[in-house]
Amino acid sequence: MGGRGKGKSPAVLGDFIALGSKPGGSGSKPPSVSNLTQLNSLSNLLSKKAKPSSVSSLTGSSKKLVVGDRTNAWESIAEEVNTADLVNLVEEAIDTDDMERVDALLCGAVKSLRKERAKPDQLLWLSLMYLVKTDNSMFTNSDYAKDALCSLLKRDVKESYKSKGNSLVPVFAASILAAAFQNEREWPEVFVRVYMDDAIGERVWVDHPECKPFVDNILTAFNTVLPAQVKGGDGGGLGVGGEGVGVSPPTGSSGSRTPTRPDDEIQIIDLPINKDPIQETNISVVQRYGQQQEYIDKMVLTAVREQLNRRQGTDSITRNFLSGDLLLSVALNCCTHSQLDVEIMSALSKMRLKTKPNINLFLTSLRDLCTVHPENLATMMKQTIFNELSNARNTNNMAMLAVMFQTDPEKAAGSLAAVFLELLLQKDCYLRALRLLLREIVRCLRYDLNLPVFCLNLMMDRLKDKFENFKEFEFKERILCSLVDLITLSIFIGVSPAVREGFNAYSRGDKKDISAYKQYLVNMSTIQKNVCWWMYEVVPKQYKPDPQVYTNLLYKLLFMAQNHEEYYRLDNWPTEADRGMFFKITCEIPVHEDTILRIFLIGLHKNLPLNGQDCLTIAETMIKRAAGLHALVSKEFPILHCEKAKQFMECVWELTAYTYPETISLPAEYQAPSMAITASYWKAWQLLLIMSAHNTVQFGALGWDSYPTLRALMEMCITSQFVFPPPTLVLGAPERVDEVRNQELQLAQLENQQILEFESRLAAASSKQVITEQSSLLLSTITRMDPLGPLRRPPAGVLEQLKQMNSHYKLGHLLCRSRQPDFLLDILQRQGTHQAMPWLADLVESNEGSLSVLPVQCLCEFLLNDSLKDPSSQEQDSTGKSGKEVKDQETGRRSGRKAEELLRHLQTVLQNPDTDPTSCLETLDYFLRRLSSLQSQSRLQALQGLRLLVTPVITEDDMEVDNVEPEEESSAWLLQHIPALPCFRLAYPSIASALREACEVESDPLTVSLYIRFLSQTCPVNSLPDLADLALDMASVIVERSSVLPALLPGSSHTTIGRDVEQSTFQALLHVFNREGLSFGIPVESMSKLLQTLDQAVQADLDSVAESVLDKNYMGQLVAVQHKRGASGGLVFAKALGLSLDLGNSGLSRGPMPAPLPTLTIPPRSTTSIPPSQVYTTLLHLMDCGTSGRLSSSEKQDTFRTLQKYLSQEISCGSEITPYVSATLTGLESILSSDLKSSFVTSLSKKGSVSCPLFRLLNQAHCRKPDSSAARSLLSSFQTILDKLQALKLKTPLISLLSGYIKQLNQTPASTLPVSTSLSLKSGNLEAEIKKLALDALRKENTGDLVKSLSGLLLEDEARGEGQVPGILQDWLDLLDPTVLSSLPTLQTQLVFAKEGEGRREGKRTKSSRPYLLSLLTHQASWSVLRSTVDMVLQQYRPDLDQSAVLDFLTACIHIPRLWQGRDQNPSKHQTPPNPLDLDTPALQVVGEYIVVEGVEGGEDKIKKRIPLILRCLGKQGQREIGFINHIIHLATDQDKDKMGEMDTDKRGEKDKKNVDERTRRMANYLLLQVLIFK
Repeated sequence: MGGRGKGKSPAVLGDFIALGSKPGGSGSKPPSVSNLTQLNSLSNLLSKKAKPSSVSSLTGSSKKLVVGDRTNAWESIAEEVNTADLVNLVEEAIDTDDMERVDALLCGAVKSLRKERAKPDQLLWLSLMYLVKTDNSMFTNSDYAKDALCSLLKRDVKESYKSKGNSLVPVFAASILAAAFQNEREWPEVFVRVYMDDAIGERVWVDHPECKPFVDNILTAFNTVLPAQVKGGDGGGLGVGGEGVGVSPPTGSSGSRTPTRPDDEIQIIDLPINKDPIQETNISVVQRYGQQQEYIDKMVLTAVREQLNRRQGTDSITRNFLSGDLLLSVALNCCTHSQLDVEIMSALSKMRLKTKPNINLFLTSLRDLCTVHPENLATMMKQTIFNELSNARNTNNMAMLAVMFQTDPEKAAGSLAAVFLELLLQKDCYLRALRLLLREIVRCLRYDLNLPVFCLNLMMDRLKDKFENFKEFEFKERILCSLVDLITLSIFIGVSPAVREGFNAYSRGDKKDISAYKQYLVNMSTIQKNVCWWMYEVVPKQYKPDPQVYTNLLYKLLFMAQNHEEYYRLDNWPTEADRGMFFKITCEIPVHEDTILRIFLIGLHKNLPLNGQDCLTIAETMIKRAAGLHALVSKEFPILHCEKAKQFMECVWELTAYTYPETISLPAEYQAPSMAITASYWKAWQLLLIMSAHNTVQFGALGWDSYPTLRALMEMCITSQFVFPPPTLVLGAPERVDEVRNQELQLAQLENQQILEFESRLAAASSKQVITEQSSLLLSTITRMDPLGPLRRPPAGVLEQLKQMNSHYKLGHLLCRSRQPDFLLDILQRQGTHQAMPWLADLVESNEGSLSVLPVQCLCEFLLNDSLKDPSSQEQDSTGKSGKEVKDQETGRRSGRKAEELLRHLQTVLQNPDTDPTSCLETLDYFLRRLSSLQSQSRLQALQGLRLLVTPVITEDDMEVDNVEPEEESSAWLLQHIPALPCFRLAYPSIASALREACEVESDPLTVSLYIRFLSQTCPVNSLPDLADLALDMASVIVERSSVLPALLPGSSHTTIGRDVEQSTFQALLHVFNREGLSFGIPVESMSKLLQTLDQAVQADLDSVAESVLDKNYMGQLVAVQHKRGASGGLVFAKALGLSLDLGNSGLSRGPMPAPLPTLTIPPRSTTSIPPSQVYTTLLHLMDCGTSGRLSSSEKQDTFRTLQKYLSQEISCGSEITPYVSATLTGLESILSSDLKSSFVTSLSKKGSVSCPLFRLLNQAHCRKPDSSAARSLLSSFQTILDKLQALKLKTPLISLLSGYIKQLNQTPASTLPVSTSLSLKSGNLEAEIKKLALDALRKENTGDLVKSLSGLLLEDEARGEGQVPGILQDWLDLLDPTVLSSLPTLQTQLVFAKEGEGRREGKRTKSSRPYLLSLLTHQASWSVLRSTVDMVLQQYRPDLDQSAVLDFLTACIHIPRLWQGRDQNPSKHQTPPNPLDLDTPALQVVGEYIVVEGVEGGEDKIKKRIPLILRCLGKQGQREIGFINHIIHLATDQDKDKMGEMDTDKRGEKDKKNVDERTRRMANYLLLQVLIFK
């Protein structure tokens, strides 16, 4: 503000006088300048009604000027005239250009008004207002008129304070002046003087609203920002003095009321004009004193000094209130941070206030002072801190600092740090004083100091830019040590009482609010991160400390100093009683990723004193300290979070690397091995293990997949088994354990050789010493650097450290809690369902109360293997037992209690509707998959576990119900409880699939019956695919489980599951097969009529009926099943044909029931039964390849012995039928041709105890017939395995063994060489020759050559058209190859589908063999052979094939009798017939082409004949049908010349080519029309 000045000493608050507006008061409303517009209408009135009046006459006398006061000169020229003549006289003077007369008249009028202040003449002041409105230049150009009017604004010295007065005259004068000078840019300074006189004095007119335009323009001289309470409610605008200055505040209400003049002494003139509403003025507020600022400042200072010298008392309430406004105004106007502002702030900081109201008022002003300019807070902070450290300390310093920190916490913290830095740059050491001051500040702030910001500003990186003397400062090392001490002190003083309470609650394990403690840890982690940045980036360049000093300071900052006295030696704080807790709190803090990485960079930096091993030790200490906070770990509060896993690992390995001295030069041809310091190497693995436990996604997943050693350490922690090799990696297999140990031994030997050679090279280049194992120094200190390489054995000390770390830091628990990736689940799946897992019980026990953090698969595994045991052993009395036995029994009881808790937890997971469906599905799937296990014990455990889980918990109320039948109780868990589960709808597909698979494996009839009843009961009726799958699986059970089926269905001579259960099972099967037309499809009544018709048929023509029944066993079962359905009849038919109607016996009739047999005992489930269909799966299980579950070592031995026994029996008996040998060979081929090839071959090499005996048996079975197809297949498999073993570079005795077998199989003895198979149609004894060759071929199991020869003869006979011996050739082909050359597709095409020979074309009538061969193909070949033949002939259109033969073959495939056995032969006309061929679009198009070609040769009748075939193939196939129709349209419009144009060119050469194309189009159109009509 312009009125500011520098006093000698700060004045008392009560002596300040405000220059702003005064609130309150009201009075008369004199006419304002805005009312002057109404005076034009009053001018005539004034001139007509004016009369002489002695009261209003002017005496014309004048007074002498006061000496030295020019402002009274106007009185000497004043001319008194009649009031009524004033306007006329002035106008006449103006007309005559007599401006002196004008001045005299105006001064006389003002003089008259001054005499009559209490009761001014209305006509007089109205006249003046009219004149200023008419011409304001008469006022602005005359100093006399201006001084005269200003005299009215002053208080008359002759008027006493008690005299009557009225504010109308000064308000009138202010309005006249404002109207006169409104267009003037610069106003006279006298306006400011009169304003100051009234503002400091009685404030008669300055607060009047009618004077607001005049006052607002005067206030622009001060450039002052006023407080809100001074400005009032109207607000204000900005003047021209700049942003935030020059505010023109509105004035208050009338100032006619003064402390010395009560309202009743004031005469208020009531004029009509005063009743009009106040109008807004047109006078703008602009800067009027821009050129007079310096003069105005002096004027204000003079006025303030006079007032201060004149005032004596300080007890006035109003005066104190106005002083408060002034103080606030001073604070608001320190907004330029000039030197004057700095001096004012210095003076304010030294003010000593004692009364509480004054202190509060001062602190309020200080808050505003800190916000008006960005630098004010820092300046006040500096002044306050300097004052606090001076001898004249202000008692309000701490309160002032509190206000600053409340105003802007971060800026205040930074400013405090800057002041501390400035004090540390003094020659004297202020460290002790600053420590005391910082503690006092934090205490007064109630620990509300932003310590991270404060410490970061202490670590300023550009001190030389902020402090000029820093560059030449000689005590930089002292500053550095002081800063480190202040930073560590800041960490200590952050331990507030709330932090202590939270830490104590955390240490005790109390469940209290510890948010203050956690926030403290976050802040300290931030400070630690900034400290490491400072020590790496700033300190070496800015302070250049001594290496030892740098090292000591880094250890001190990280609270790793060897002597704790370093932290409290200056002031003995913290106290001895608190030091232990303080060091505990400040050491265990979360570690930021940047903190560790910068520690690594310090170790890697060549110019910094700490080496890699030191920094690795520092990092290990910090990480282990942070890991001690594992109980606080959560997603919201990580303690070792790191996203830069790869960068972290790269730094770690670089720090552990061993580097030889640079002075040693190794030979150029020698490549030094990559070595690591052994201690640092294993220390690095421990660091990575901890980081993996806390960062499973970043570190854990990478280590699990890419670092075998780290993965082994993780598995050790999960299973708490710290042995090498980890049992979970070798799966408990002794051969695998030996393999890992041998591998480690080989690696250790190779490592020793490399180290000795490396050390010898170093010695040769330096000391020339001979290095041996005894003299080597590096053998015990370095190791091979290969973190991505094979698993290495940790030293015994490291294993012990891992055990302690896992116990203290709960690494295993953290790893088990990870779900993505799920390490624990991976271990469980790799171990299999039968591998012993003793660590699982310990894991579940250690997670008591938090079972939800473990995967449900882990809980289920524990429930199966550790809980579902025979409890009888635990219930025996402990009397007479040893202490160990009693202890084991107590352990079993605890395990039982844990199992009960676990069972309740899993029951809640399944039966609670609010449970995550994923957990329910995983739980059920874990047990359901084991129901189809080949191991009986696994199936029993799964059944027992499922029964326990799904059975609702029995309460006391439930125990009052009636007894339940045992059978119902045993089946309720599946038939009632599982469908009642909340997640049953979601889980049903997996449940149904698992139970259908279990039906094909389960050997207990009662359990199979239960599965069938459940599937029949729950299968959705409206899902045709599910019904079809269920019916197919049930049919497979009926066909393949011939040993179990009699025990399931009624009709047996004895029962094992009860008659009711048998009947229920039979009804369930009928329910499945009778749903949606899925089985017989014939009603019982119709079937009865059919059986009665058969009874009549056998009586009429027994021979014909007997000839038509091909399979009597099947027909007997069919009749028996229909009887079970309730059909009648068929007994005569069965008796006549000798059919057995007993589904369980082989008798001819349902004779009398024999004597009851003893109860059938179903053999227990075991692994000694391996059907040939399971050999493929058995091979995979034996090799631990491609299967989710794994067998134990003992189970593998039992399984292989069983398979070995079956193979040996078949080989020794010499039978031609060897299902197990064939199944083994087929399974081997299937595996080697699949994606499992590499892993299977690798397992073969590792499991020599299985693979070698197996291959020895297979070779023994086929070495006698090396030219057989089976032997050749075995030779190919052996060669594939050998090649793969050599490619993988695996060392195994299997290689030499296979090489010998391959050599043996390749040697063909002379007696087994093929004989000549040349035959001739001209031979007289052709059939005898064929027979001889056939016997030799069958003996050698190789009929391929003979079949080729016979086919060639048949083709030759067909080509000649002779037809001499086709029957002989056909019969022998039927015997030798019933599938009609399906393995020789070329010959098959020529025999069955090729066009007719030349003899047939020439008209020779010969008997063709094609119909007979086609009949053999369709009736004797398997569906897979037929399917491959269909694909061959429809791969593309072939002109060399007979189109009729192809189409007949397709028709026969659709109507094969075996395909429709058991189905309804007369379906409903509304039922769409199935499409067994299921041809794709290209194949359908080829069929269309064959039909069109056949129509070209045979006419439209041929096409009409093929319509049912094409409609059957099309079916309802959508896009395929569209593709077929588009192709036929293409043939009908623009046919494909490549396919269709050449098909008959050679055959119809005598015809015109155009005619052929026309007939093709016509046939295509006809085919298209027929298809569209029938569709």
